[in-house]
Amino acid sequence: MTLLRRLICGSVRQRLSSAVDNLGCAATGAECARCGMRMNPGEAVGAMIQQDVAEWVLSLPVVKAFGLNFEELGNGRNVTRLARHPRHSHTPGAFQATAAASLADFTGASAAMTLLPTGWAAATMDYTVKLLTEARGERLVARGRVLRAGSTVTVSAVDVYAIAGDTATCCTTALVTIRNIDTTSTR
Repeated sequence: MTLLRRLICGSVRQRLSSAVDNLGCAATGAECARCGMRMNPGEAVGAMIQQDVAEWVLSLPVVKAFGLNFEELGNGRNVTRLARHPRHSHTPGAFQATAAASLADFTGASAAMTLLPTGWAAATMDYTVKLLTEARGERLVARGRVLRAGSTVTVSAVDVYAIAGDTATCCTTALVTIRNIDTTSTR
């Protein structure tokens, strides 16, 4: 089970207080110099939480080895990308199914995490992947969106596109079910 924790650390709390005065990249939609993510325009607190999700996910050893990057993240939506590397394939020019499925899982879970309250965690309960066609191209781009955000479970849909030159082909689609975990409760 992939555990994706979103606990606001001291440095993020510090950034929250200054973000009210200076919205920075979060307000303009510019690319963040720290994580490479293009954040959607929005309120300062929401933008800092989006950045916190991105920084935490990108710090995971499996994500570092995998090479996932965020393009957009926020308000129950997410766009991620994965450049082709020989470790992602057994066939030149194509991605293995594992790469597309893992990208879908991280994309759907990250989109869901943007809607969780501060101090909550998320764990992938289930994901169903449908391989539509061979994932042949220079990179994969995954677009995730939350379909239903509940108090205990959040469901996201993700479409993964293989990008070859100027052509984007939907090669994979997935439903990702996330368990929302209240880590602040003393039960």
